[in-house]
Amino acid sequence: LWEYSGHGVLWLLAVTALLYHSWHDPIMKPFYQNIMTAWWVDILVIIVLKATFRRSRPATNRNDMYLTGYVDRHSFPSGHATRASLMACIFLQYSFITVMNKVMIVLWALLLSVSRILSGRHHISDVICGIIIG
Repeated sequence: LWEYSGHGVLWLLAVTALLYHSWHDPIMKPFYQNIMTAWWVDILVIIVLKATFRRSRPATNRNDMYLTGYVDRHSFPSGHATRASLMACIFLQYSFITVMNKVMIVLWALLLSVSRILSGRHHISDVICGIIIG
């Protein structure tokens, strides 16, 4: 579940649906637009970096990832870590989000990033660089 909570395709579908339903909301529309823009920049950066470095995933990785593309066969950097830290940074910038929700999103981002190492999907350096990029 942790892995899917940071999956790019699911984020795209969710944010697209939320953006569609908040089209006339002056507060939420820019929020979702910022998330959508950041998501596309994140995906482009990850595609370029993974295609450039082509680092193999750890030997402990199982080849059972679904809804992935060619570059997802590579390990560096962790797209889940970039996405999680990016979303945490975006959520921290908005005053209408409660402190408790901000704490929850930061914890989610940290746990998702750590889970990438513990599940054998990424090397530690993949995740650290992913967090920095995000």
